[in-house]
Amino acid sequence: MRIFQKFTFPIVLISLIFVCYSLIINGMIVGQGGHDTFQYIEFSSLLFTENPYVYFYRPALYFFINILNLFIGWKPYSLTVLLALSNFFSGIIFYLITSFFSKNFVLRVVFSFVLIFSLYITKAVHHSNYVFALELVFILGFVYFLLKAHKKNNLFFVIMAGIMMFVGTHVHEDKFIFFFIFCFLYFFINKKKSIQIFSTFLILTFFVALYFGFFQVINNVI
Repeated sequence: MRIFQKFTFPIVLISLIFVCYSLIINGMIVGQGGHDTFQYIEFSSLLFTENPYVYFYRPALYFFINILNLFIGWKPYSLTVLLALSNFFSGIIFYLITSFFSKNFVLRVVFSFVLIFSLYITKAVHHSNYVFALELVFILGFVYFLLKAHKKNNLFFVIMAGIMMFVGTHVHEDKFIFFFIFCFLYFFINKKKSIQIFSTFLILTFFVALYFGFFQVINNVI
């Protein structure tokens, strides 16, 4: 049994690589989809200019698009590559999360495969370029660091949970509901850590809003 356990992570990793490879290759052939795709790429290209555009205030999304495109160039399939990589990291983080609930490697692999080969996620990345794949990375990242922060008395995990909350809500604003509910519920379990997580989120939000123009951001969000 222990011999099989040693192969658990490699199996999951290989499967993730296979999924991402197929998504990226197909994305290169098919090109971009999604009704907001070209706007996202256009806005991201303005991120580090004197006048960053904030028609849709999603700075984290534009940041990751911008950084990736600096490496691969501003190609039509760039967002597909980003979302495929997001699917890859989501699978790894989800596999790590399963360790909190079960030490049974078979169950962990099965549940990881369910996520990795989810038809909804692969179709969202491949056919429509929905940014849900990127959002999922930070939702799972938030859950992982929240569990780590709860289990261990380490400020690093608390801050990382706050960072995941910040990035997740700044990829797409409607995810604030998810993070807020989780943070609110955790308040009744550990008030101090919950406040620290939310404070990290607020501090990062404030400074990023200053970069774009604080009052302009408020008007945009409203």
